[in-house]
Amino acid sequence: MNVHADDAAKGPTMTDPTPTTQTAPGWAVLGPGSIARRFLSQLPASERDARLVAAGSSSAERAGAFAAEA
Repeated sequence: MNVHADDAAKGPTMTDPTPTTQTAPGWAVLGPGSIARRFLSQLPASERDARLVAAGSSSAERAGAFAAEA
């Protein structure tokens, strides 16, 4: 006898996602070249106040310089 037969018949359940308090998206950039700089220049104009949260490069100095531009 399956005591959980009724539960199995209902199928999987879904819950509402937990809302977060952060509304602005954070972006990470890998390879801070000319395309990334163009992208970075547009962040202040975004509707949701997007911001750079991380920068990565094969050179720590280049990544740091790129992040400083933000």
